Amino acid sequence: MMRIDLRVELLTDVSVSASNRSLGDAGALDYLPGRLFWGAAAAAAYPEKGSPCPDPELDAIFLGGSVRFLDAVFELDGQRAYPTPRSWHAGKYEEKPSRALNLAHDETRRAQQGQLEPLGGGWRLPDGRTISAAMRYGLRTAMTASGKPEQGMLFGMESLPAGTLLHGAIEAGDPKVLGQVKGWLLGDKRLGRSRGAEYGLVRITEAAHPAQPLDSAQGRVCRISILVCSRLGLRAESTGQPRLVPLAKDFELPDDWSFVQAASFVRTSRYAPFSGVRRRPETERQVIDPGCVLTFAGSTAVELTTQRSKLRGGVGLWRAEGHGEVVLAPTWLTEGIISLPAAEPPRQKAPSVKLERPGDELFAWATARDEQRRAHWQSAASVTEDFLQLEDFRLPASQWGVLHRLAREAAFSAAARARLPIRLREVTEEGVSATAVAWGRRRRGETAARTLRRLCEERSHDPRWLELLASYGMREAPAGVEEDAR
Repeated sequence: MMRIDLRVELLTDVSVSASNRSLGDAGALDYLPGRLFWGAAAAAAYPEKGSPCPDPELDAIFLGGSVRFLDAVFELDGQRAYPTPRSWHAGKYEEKPSRALNLAHDETRRAQQGQLEPLGGGWRLPDGRTISAAMRYGLRTAMTASGKPEQGMLFGMESLPAGTLLHGAIEAGDPKVLGQVKGWLLGDKRLGRSRGAEYGLVRITEAAHPAQPLDSAQGRVCRISILVCSRLGLRAESTGQPRLVPLAKDFELPDDWSFVQAASFVRTSRYAPFSGVRRRPETERQVIDPGCVLTFAGSTAVELTTQRSKLRGGVGLWRAEGHGEVVLAPTWLTEGIISLPAAEPPRQKAPSVKLERPGDELFAWATARDEQRRAHWQSAASVTEDFLQLEDFRLPASQWGVLHRLAREAAFSAAARARLPIRLREVTEEGVSATAVAWGRRRRGETAARTLRRLCEERSHDPRWLELLASYGMREAPAGVEEDAR
């Protein structure tokens, strides 16, 4: 089969649901399934030809399986990523393991006695370095037919961030057909959820270099470990029902070969792909997840090169949509201990976007409210520290109440705010409250009255700060102080 490698750049965030849940957080895939590109190419092909579905020629391309659209996964410096094998384990609580123990290797699995935890999940470059993108999470609300928000229908959306680079591919046996599909697919496309709104814009171009394959074993063998690189769908021939236990015949292996369950690591999931033509989900699919490790063994030796050529077009169902991509006997699975690189590549980060500042009245009002809230929280944070300087004076709640009233008056009257320093001096130096039982108490060589006025001067006699301080003082005032003051 001929192959064209693709470079996919995310111009906006792209969200692809990991399952068919309609409520709650269904999660999002950290790659773009081949079905998205399959659908994008079909959406461009049928209108271009001017004939609606069904069309015999186009149906042969998109429904006959003559063209295969592979998943788009992370890339770095032209290298595509592969899923981390689920057979890889490391010591439990080991923060940065320097090696991975491949438990698909019998001797390694039997020799381990300590506690281990899997390294499965995520993506790695062929040299073993991990690569990922910081997923984004946002809240959205469902809308009614009248354009108003639906009550109680707030939901979250996880997405790959804009700026992420992915590597995909298309394969076909006919070079003419492959050229046609490339013309339908290249360019700016909309993929995934909410692609009619702010999500899903990507730019697809032809990659400068083909993907670097994983290092693989060679020769004749009687045992093979297979790395599943995409979703894998199998079906029982007798019933037509989904089958999650692989068989040797699924991979063109001899009849005397069998599935080695102890050396295999399988995880499954189910989902229902959405049909853009029918505007509804299709039949639910049960699949084996990427990163799973399938091990087979038998008495008849097979040539690895010949076996790989048999599986070049994939395994199982829905191969045209990217399912069934596998790698036979990579060195990641033939060796017992895998050395992991110490240096990790940085996460792909979305580029910073500079937005122009709006000049309308609504933005000015929202900015003013935001500044008020920021000032409020800054005052609230400083009140806790300032109160510690007055806590030892054990001031009664009634005196804090007087300060609270003064602060409220100053907040709503410019004249009262101008007289606030004078009123504070009068309250703390005149009358009974100014005696030793209240503001006249002395701690660390300074009276309570002098400490309060000093703090007010440091805060520029801010009424909001004084109101918060007085409220804090009333809550923290010790019980029984009012009786002592009398």
